[in-house]
Amino acid sequence: MPRAHNVPPIISASKRTSRDLESRRRYNSRLPVSKLFPDLLEPLFILASIDPDEQWASLTALSISQVCHSWRFIALSLPILWANLVDFEERSKSWNIEMLRRSDTYPIDLSRRDFVPRAENIISKELDHLARLRTYRVMFDSTSQETLIDKLSNEAPQLVHLDLSYIGTSAGGRLEFPSSLLGDDAPLLRQLELTRCTLDLTSPVLINLSTLSIRNVNMAMAPTLSQWIGALRRMPGLTTLSIQDSFAPLPQSLFHPSPSKSSVELPCLSELYLDGHISNVALLLRDLAFPMNCGMMLSCTEVVPGPLFEIVRDAFSQRINHAQPLNHHNIYSLFIYAKGTSLSISNEPNEYETTGRLPKGPNPYLYLDLHSASNPNGWAELLPPLLSAMDDTFSKVSSLELQLPAIPPALMFSLSKAIRLTTLMNLSGAMSKKLLAVLQKPYPLPLNGGIEIVPIFLLPALHTILFTEDSSMWGPAYRVFQSFLRWRRNGDAPLKRIVFRKCSVLRDTMERLEWDGVEVDYDSQGVRWQTM
Repeated sequence: MPRAHNVPPIISASKRTSRDLESRRRYNSRLPVSKLFPDLLEPLFILASIDPDEQWASLTALSISQVCHSWRFIALSLPILWANLVDFEERSKSWNIEMLRRSDTYPIDLSRRDFVPRAENIISKELDHLARLRTYRVMFDSTSQETLIDKLSNEAPQLVHLDLSYIGTSAGGRLEFPSSLLGDDAPLLRQLELTRCTLDLTSPVLINLSTLSIRNVNMAMAPTLSQWIGALRRMPGLTTLSIQDSFAPLPQSLFHPSPSKSSVELPCLSELYLDGHISNVALLLRDLAFPMNCGMMLSCTEVVPGPLFEIVRDAFSQRINHAQPLNHHNIYSLFIYAKGTSLSISNEPNEYETTGRLPKGPNPYLYLDLHSASNPNGWAELLPPLLSAMDDTFSKVSSLELQLPAIPPALMFSLSKAIRLTTLMNLSGAMSKKLLAVLQKPYPLPLNGGIEIVPIFLLPALHTILFTEDSSMWGPAYRVFQSFLRWRRNGDAPLKRIVFRKCSVLRDTMERLEWDGVEVDYDSQGVRWQTM
């Protein structure tokens, strides 16, 4: 048996690990990446940790901090990495205590998109740190409303964005916050979004807002028109205003508007969303003064021809006539949809108009949605006065999409002004049969103070039609289309391009078009075959 003093000494695990770590640090310090200055690494770490997917953001920050000693030192010196990892719903108490410690006093963003109400105990834990919150978005119900109201009565010195969405049973499923929201002291608050809940519009926290959005408030507690006007006078810095289904009903006596005494000046407004009864939408529009290049989405119910409709029509037509084509694309789009009591008009570019994403240009997004009171064919009495106010629009439009039950004379008069129209978009089989047939006929147009039959060659610049239905290429619709091709060719204005999207066309049909000198463009992602 060997003697004990001949046995090699055992090196403790702690010493071996310490020695190994020191060796690794010396090795890492000689690598090229280790020679980068912390000032260069810090912004890279921050950028790497900013990810829409919260799980990946968490993994990235933790991974960076465990690469090596120097990277961990840098990561621990960046509070923003750890502020992003505070999570009271999915993480433990000890985790959040550590993340709050590492993030020091850096503002916290708790802005998850919830699809179910957040638990009362989670809301309580989150709002215990209201003084550090920069963004807070929460969906809640009646079980947590008292906690939420109580916690939100405290000051929020760093809060910039607050989004509250209520699902509950009180007051018909809506909730009204007291005027003491955020302790009347939220100096940085710029964005406030409320869904199915509202607050006292005289609250001081509203004064510095740039975005205000209130949606789906019970009419029993919704602000009146005069309250809205008074509140907006105190918010001159608004850039986005959204009031959707959140007006108290107006008495019938106010349905006939009188001239406004003074306008509400909103010089910075760039986006306006109004949704409600025609009386509220029209009278608020009448009292607002905002830039001509402001984007606007208006949705009105109970619409009938008259003074209120004219206010809405004029506000919309002035702006859509003022809009310009998008930069570098020379695209001026127009979409008109009508069915039954509904009529919609917008200038949103169609997804098929360009191969890539359209750049932002001077053209604001404009959308008008009208629902007539009771006339089952209400669109037919609302469309003509709208078209008559949009002459400048039709003189500039280059891309047009129509989805209408019929082709009224007023539309033909507008199309006679569309001398720059190059593309008909998303032409359905039904619209193809109606529109292409009437375009080939002399049409009664109001000229020289009367109605005259004038053989005007409409749409002289038209060279492209985009179809999205198989039915356009068979039966009566196809025969009308063939007749239209011949008519255009005989008029020295032949169509140059036919596009098929999300539909399939027989090979011989495409070959016949190509023999006629028409370029055929189609995708291979068709979802249905042509019916024979």
